[in-house]
Amino acid sequence: MAQDVSPPDRPQSPLERRVEAPFHALHREVNRLFDDVFHGRLAGAFHAGLHHAAPMGPVMDVSSNDQDVRVTVELPGIDSNDIDISLDGDLLTIRAEKKADSVDPKDNFHIVERSYGNLQRTVKLPCAVVPGRAQARFDNGVLIVTLPRPPQQAASRKIPIGAREEVTPAVQVQPPSAQGPKGAR
Repeated sequence: MAQDVSPPDRPQSPLERRVEAPFHALHREVNRLFDDVFHGRLAGAFHAGLHHAAPMGPVMDVSSNDQDVRVTVELPGIDSNDIDISLDGDLLTIRAEKKADSVDPKDNFHIVERSYGNLQRTVKLPCAVVPGRAQARFDNGVLIVTLPRPPQQAASRKIPIGAREEVTPAVQVQPPSAQGPKGAR
């Protein structure tokens, strides 16, 4: 059997009531806001956002082999003319805009989960690539960017040894102290 262990209510002095009143009002307001978000009028939008929000922009896969690096990005509902791809050093950036559909103001929406607006994702490539040979294709909402890797250099290289140059002997001059005192023969 549960027991109530809270202290019994005691009458508060007027000073205690004045000090606690603003905090009680703040407490009630915070509780009301949480109730609205989690259980009230904002609950549907909040919970839908939790389940459908993209954590970092468009989702992608990055893979590589000996010949190239391949970046595959899902961009459903986006027109290829609204996609911009740029490469700055080893950073590949993909920007896109998903435009909203025209909506009849007479329509009543019961569920709204789709999102619109600008998307951007920048990824550091795993290795060097040849920017001038990069290619991209977009089909059925999937963008594939292929970035060729530079030709691999041999791991070791033979260094030829050149002929030894003739070295002319230098004339050695002794410092004055080694010649002895002036005039001494």
